[in-house]
Amino acid sequence: MELPAQIIVATRNRHKAIEFEHIFGSEVRILTALDVDPDLTWNETGTTFEENARIKIQAVSSKASKSFPGSWILADDSGICVEALGGAPGVHSSSYGGQEGNDRQNTRRLLQDMERIDNRSACFRCCLILKIPHLGESVFYGQCDGSLIREGAGVLGFGYDPIFIPTGHSQTFAELPIAIKNSISHRARAFAALKAWLIQSK
Repeated sequence: MELPAQIIVATRNRHKAIEFEHIFGSEVRILTALDVDPDLTWNETGTTFEENARIKIQAVSSKASKSFPGSWILADDSGICVEALGGAPGVHSSSYGGQEGNDRQNTRRLLQDMERIDNRSACFRCCLILKIPHLGESVFYGQCDGSLIREGAGVLGFGYDPIFIPTGHSQTFAELPIAIKNSISHRARAFAALKAWLIQSK
């Protein structure tokens, strides 16, 4: 199965949309929830990444069916899971610091919570759901293992990237070149699973 010319990503986060643009490449135009409806919102009340991804895809698909009929829709939910915190922040990663989408507050709180903890193991996890008209939904997962440093480093990326060093590397996601991050990240690995599924579905 071939990728379409454009895909709607169920996000209002421009940083995430740019990351998808890098992952998919120039042959696919990435639209977002803002293109479907600038006022479109949803409440991420799920207890798992998959539940939250499904909330997003349902919200966007109900609107897109009118303005972008026949479009493929992709939703992702992702976050950082810290071993010493029992998997937290997890699904609450984007609001962990008390304000939705405030990367600085989120990172600051996580570093504070981990201040006296030696076990720095963590991972980023991602759940992708792809909805294709007349074919339904397919779910894909990706994970990137690594560890947390005690002070942020780097200016690239977003979210918790400045404090996360992926396994096998000595720099944070915010220090690594974008091309490297987008080849090993949790989102890239979920996309690789999606791409493999598309190839098998030909």
